[in-house]
Amino acid sequence: MRYIYLLRHAHALAGDPDASDHERSLSARGHEECAAVASRLSAEPVAPEVILCSTAIRTRETLAALAASQPAWPDAQYLPRLYLASPGELLHQLQQLGPDISRVMVVGHNPGLHELALLLATPYNGLVRDSLELGLTTGGFVGLSTEKLWADLSSGGAELLFYHQVVQSARPFSDK
Repeated sequence: MRYIYLLRHAHALAGDPDASDHERSLSARGHEECAAVASRLSAEPVAPEVILCSTAIRTRETLAALAASQPAWPDAQYLPRLYLASPGELLHQLQQLGPDISRVMVVGHNPGLHELALLLATPYNGLVRDSLELGLTTGGFVGLSTEKLWADLSSGGAELLFYHQVVQSARPFSDK
């Protein structure tokens, strides 16, 4: 059995016209989302053997916040091609994994991660799938499993195990 964990970066600061999107950092809300995801991971730990992460600041900060509470996680591979990657590119990266790898985490961005999760998940009418179809929230974490070899992974080739989303309390929006 192989396991795929998809983690969307936590909430980031609004874009600055004088800075690139790639350089956006996490907002205070993003740090709160990381704490909530870390808490969830302590209750339901995952143990990736490989972590593939976008090079964007917000993905790196999200991963660093979570990895601090998961000492057994391996060092990430930071791949520039994962920045705003399409679902096809993300799937290609998974298909390149060696057969000895059974658990991988991908830390990235929407819409690519969301579309990849929907592409891979075997269609069914369940609440988890229904929730995921509404969108992959910032800090959203998806778990899938497959019996296929990485090279053979394709549309509908995985079972959706869970979708954890961070629920925000009702409060005025702020980037601070």
